Amino acid sequence: VANILNAFAKLEILDQTLFDAAALVIVKQAGMYQPRELSNIAHAYARQHMRHAAVFENIGQVSVQLMSKFQPMQLGLLAYAYGRVQIRHEALLSSLRDEVIFRGTIGKSLQEMDRKQAFGLRTVEQLSRAFVSLGVHDQRLAFVLFDMAR
Repeated sequence: VANILNAFAKLEILDQTLFDAAALVIVKQAGMYQPRELSNIAHAYARQHMRHAAVFENIGQVSVQLMSKFQPMQLGLLAYAYGRVQIRHEALLSSLRDEVIFRGTIGKSLQEMDRKQAFGLRTVEQLSRAFVSLGVHDQRLAFVLFDMAR
């Protein structure tokens, strides 16, 4: 499901029927998806400007439980998606904020050991834009994102 939706979104093909049918599957099976799939699904809906509340609610709930398993790029896509469609999922935002602060401070050594854990500039930009557009004001978070961007 994630790959099909992402392909349609990248090609900018808006197929409301496909996205609505996929939403039924996603809502029922959200707990079965991995972080990459969750972030890609959210990103596909956001690219199509679809504010499907049930999809974003379920993805948010599952993502909170799996937050430590997301790679930085996936965190960026997830945050970008919620920011783009302006859905403020409080538990997800709190979890994202805490995860970014952790990885940008205490967890920084992980980035040195594994390049997959490094935050690229695009990811930092996506996270920053999402937090700003959703009205998240946290001085620690701002400092960590600034430090990651350097």
